[in-house]
Amino acid sequence: MTKYAKTVKYNHEKEPAFQAEMKARIDAHFAPRGGNKKATLGMWAKLALFFGLFWANWAALAFHTHSLGTTIALLFSFALLFKCIAYNIAHDSVHGALTGNAKIDDKIFFVSFNMLGPNGYLWKIRHNNAHHFFVNIPDCDVDIEGTRLIRLAPHKQWKPYHRFQHLYAPLMYMVFTLDWIFRKDFALYFRKEFGNVTGLKHPWWRFAELVALKAFYVGYMIVLPCLMLPYSVGTILTAFVGFHLFLSFYVVMTFASSHIGEDALFVDSDEDGRLPHSFLEHQLRTSVDFHPRNPVVGFFYGGFNAHVAHHMFPNMSSVHYGPVTKIIQETAAEHGLPYHERTLLDLFASHFRFLKLMGRSPDAGAHHLLGGATPPTLDRMIELHRGAVAKDFAVADLDDTADSA
Repeated sequence: MTKYAKTVKYNHEKEPAFQAEMKARIDAHFAPRGGNKKATLGMWAKLALFFGLFWANWAALAFHTHSLGTTIALLFSFALLFKCIAYNIAHDSVHGALTGNAKIDDKIFFVSFNMLGPNGYLWKIRHNNAHHFFVNIPDCDVDIEGTRLIRLAPHKQWKPYHRFQHLYAPLMYMVFTLDWIFRKDFALYFRKEFGNVTGLKHPWWRFAELVALKAFYVGYMIVLPCLMLPYSVGTILTAFVGFHLFLSFYVVMTFASSHIGEDALFVDSDEDGRLPHSFLEHQLRTSVDFHPRNPVVGFFYGGFNAHVAHHMFPNMSSVHYGPVTKIIQETAAEHGLPYHERTLLDLFASHFRFLKLMGRSPDAGAHHLLGGATPPTLDRMIELHRGAVAKDFAVADLDDTADSA
């Protein structure tokens, strides 16, 4: 049974018309499919395609020699296939969004996520229990806690070196997956808390499983190529590290930028754990999309380019998020609620501008924090926003921007 250190309550009395209209329109959209929101035949074909290409790409690298250019191209495509499997197959299955059958989805998740290196058991706890229900909520969402070296949210302690975090963050992002696979998972196993999840106790066999899965990953990614290829161990390790440097930076940027940037807010609860808005409105204010209705982008990114839809309906297969996003956009506009969308490159740029803002001073970014025991007045939010924007951003109408927050 999951235990939480802090009780969080959404205010479902806010925007009742928006919530009712969203439910009605979503139900109407899926009515021709009998209400089935799980994977379609096209999603299963995509699953088979990505798995097939992944192992074919691996075999080409592990058992055959190539020119330097071809090897780099294969490493590049291998990294993209890692991302495609993580974002489409593992991410859908961890939410039970492929079949709705917990046993089947759990098995697909176990295979698809663990073969990528990080531990699926530990990530499922962090992602489903310490992120999804608590997106951008201070001291609850484990994904915004970051490290002492990077200040990702306005509630985190500021240090003078954070002034330079937008410059050194890319270097840290590049080693994120290597650190996760070879150090962080072992540290996480012995932690008692993830974000708002507390009192964690893992069965002994989970540690044995953790070690075995790491051995499997090292075996097929490093040991087998060393045995099968006429290259030195140093050359193969160099290729492995280079592969992760690219993969890591790209993966961190795509999942972090959806919640940490100029558009997304951080929302704190009051002393009684109450939030200032409903669950659906919270997702609109804390997530940002990129090309959410583009079928090509959606094919490769699954639930990550349409992140608002994913956080509203995590148990829905990502194959549906394109048309569902259209419903969300239209319904939010009709009810005067914000919806944020950028291009992928602009999303990345917004993330680094936000890091620069957060590193300026202890009070920097306060206009991005909504709610709390003593929420700032609208005038104070405008004042804070004006002071921040004047230095870094070009915004035509500050009052409108503050109102949208």
